[in-house]
Amino acid sequence: MNRNHLRAVTEWLNDLANLTAGPTPLADAKPKITRMALALAEEYPAGAFTRSSLVAVAKAYKWFPSYADINAILSPWWKERRPTPRLLAAPTTRGQQERDERERADSWANITDGEIRAKIWALNRHPQRLQYGRLLATCINRHAPHKLSQLPPEFLGQLPPRAANDPHPLRLHDA
Repeated sequence: MNRNHLRAVTEWLNDLANLTAGPTPLADAKPKITRMALALAEEYPAGAFTRSSLVAVAKAYKWFPSYADINAILSPWWKERRPTPRLLAAPTTRGQQERDERERADSWANITDGEIRAKIWALNRHPQRLQYGRLLATCINRHAPHKLSQLPPEFLGQLPPRAANDPHPLRLHDA
């Protein structure tokens, strides 16, 4: 976890304690703040801890709230105000797509034995080793079939048929 984020959440909670302490001594809230800061920092991004969210939570309570009480106000507040995801980049032109496909195909066609060993080694402890291994086998089958013998047998599974005149690289719907 980012220390700056944790520090900002802790400061936000300290401000909340100052605003909501009421007759309760502020020292009573301090032990809670450390534990709550860890949990809140994991659950919300930095953008959720603003003056506006602080005021929204503080207005709801006359005492320092519990973790559940803070979440009851902060969660809907954040859902209404969180930034919208950025749009994806504009689609490329047909010419650019064809150049990209050729570059990918050339990259796979010119793969070295060392690169294949490195890819296999990188998958050794991966939880989706078999799925990615089969994807690797599909790419090699399509662009460098003479290198298939370097792959573990479990990667070969049921390879899709390879058309001799297929110039296109692997597409997601092929796998």
